[in-house]
Amino acid sequence: MFAEGYSFPHPVLGNDDDISGEFNVSMEISRTDGKKIVFENILTNITNDYINSLIKTQDANCFVRIHCSSTFSTWMPEAKTKIEIDENDLVNKIEVQVFIITQKNIPNYSDNSFNAQYGNEIFSLNKNEVIAISGKETIQIPKINEKLGLGNIFKFNSHDYNQPIRFQFLQDRIHINYPETKNGEHPPNKLFSITPWTAFNTFIIPALAEALKFMDDDQDTASRYEWFTTIDQLLPASERTKDFYADAQQILQREMPVLLLYNELTRK
Repeated sequence: MFAEGYSFPHPVLGNDDDISGEFNVSMEISRTDGKKIVFENILTNITNDYINSLIKTQDANCFVRIHCSSTFSTWMPEAKTKIEIDENDLVNKIEVQVFIITQKNIPNYSDNSFNAQYGNEIFSLNKNEVIAISGKETIQIPKINEKLGLGNIFKFNSHDYNQPIRFQFLQDRIHINYPETKNGEHPPNKLFSITPWTAFNTFIIPALAEALKFMDDDQDTASRYEWFTTIDQLLPASERTKDFYADAQQILQREMPVLLLYNELTRK
């Protein structure tokens, strides 16, 4: 029924037709002013008397698995009345699923609600075995950050004068690696102060265009980093054209008067 990607050596409610009955979950999710994501009013509806009896006798209990693929963070707290997670530990979306897990050894795990394919076999389960699994729900968690903007996503680094400009994206800020002059001078400093439009067209537009291309090629990887959230908010996927340079220029125009970006962009 629900357990895509899972395999168990014993019958599990919600896994194909292992056990007759259903396991449904509802909960409320909200965001607090203190930048916490709150999960509360978690309600389970289990239409299987045997699984319910194991919970009633405290042989098993419900746990919520919360997984953020962008940050590789996973939580699995008990399904209590209220669960709070710092929103800074989450990016873009989470997957929520509820498991019923044994809290004691169960040497005689068997019931007539098990699929006939098990032939009335009696299983011996250890503590911390999964016996029920709910459907998986993907929930978007858009990041709210009043400081989020283009000025926060770039980091300038210098390298040897005979190397070209390079961009790196596998971190929270887009790294713009530029060559120093033979005299050890830093071209971005002068360009942004004297000819800012040249600087934007030399450094920022190409960096944004490459970032947009990366987002288009491999969104799952790109979405792990904070710069992705900024760009995605400034120009959502529904408004992007795949003309990456044109989209980059549109982002720059939307963000703010570009001349005001100099101090932020050149800050290391």
